[in-house]
Formats: sequence, C-alpha cells, structure tokens
Amino acid sequence: FASMPLLSFSTAFAVFVGQNYGAKSPNRIKRGLLWGSLLSGSVGLVLSIAIFLLRTPLLSLYGVTDGPVGSADALAFHVATVRIFYLTLPYFICGLMNVTTGVLKGMGKPIQSFLLTLFGLCVLRILWSVIIFPLDQTLETLFVGYPITWIASSIAGYIMVFKALKSFSKKQMNNTL
Repeated sequence: FASMPLLSFSTAFAVFVGQNYGAKSPNRIKRGLLWGSLLSGSVGLVLSIAIFLLRTPLLSLYGVTDGPVGSADALAFHVATVRIFYLTLPYFICGLMNVTTGVLKGMGKPIQSFLLTLFGLCVLRILWSVIIFPLDQTLETLFVGYPITWIASSIAGYIMVFKALKSFSKKQMNNTL
C-alpha cells in the first residue's frame, strides 16, 4: 500500500532531474530535491500512519485475523502487527531514500544509485541479520534492521547527491567563465 506511491517519487525525480540536468540548472535540482524530500516524506508519513491505524481491517484482506490466545491466528496476527509497527510507521524514511536514488539516476549516475540500494539495503541487512540479530533473536530485533538500513541509505544518498550537485555546480561555474 505504501511502496508504490513512494517508489513513484524515484521515477518522477529521475525525469525531473534529468530535464534540469540537461538544462544545466543545478539550482532547480536543489530546490526539487528539497521539495521532493518534503513531499515524499509527508506522503510516506500519512500513508504509514493510515496503514498503522487501519492495520486490523487491512490485515483481514489477507486473511490475517486475531484469534484465541495461543492459536495460529493469534500468532500470525501478532507477527503481522509487529511487522507493521516496525516497518510501516518509519516507512516514510524509505521514501526519502527513493528521492535520492531518483536524483542520482537523473544526474546520469545510475551505477551510484544501484550501489546505494545494493549496499544500503541488501548488504547492510545481511550484516544486521548475521551480526546483530543473533544477539537478540526476536521479531523486533529483526524488523528494526529495516528502518536502520533506510536511515543509513538515506544519509548516504543525500551525501552522494550533494557531492554530485557540488561537482555539477562547479562544472557549470567553470563553463560560464
């Protein structure tokens, strides 16, 4: 419910930034990054809160309903609820990461975007599962790795974008002289 709207920001920003990169307009890219981050974060936050508040009816769409204590239904409902708490409430952070991957693609840096996603989401999660999860083998410990990797990937993404923008702006300054 939340991933498609937030992934669309990545695609939209790849197009927006690509147009402004080609037009040699780093200031529009910077302004777009700011507004895109605010918009993606806001949409993500609203979706996250709505999904959390509507978790019971939404889970019932998948046949997951609460049941008597100790039943398979109760266990499935508990696992799904814990997952929604740890993965859905902070999901807006993933939207911020999606904006940075779109900006990188639009600036002609798809490899950096790919590496950000590969290392930030795959490698860090594997490391989390191998190093941290064995220390406390609970659902909470497993699921909290997701927002942590989103935060790390978002930070790395913004660093990569600002470096690329700085380089692009410097190149534009040299070309105008």
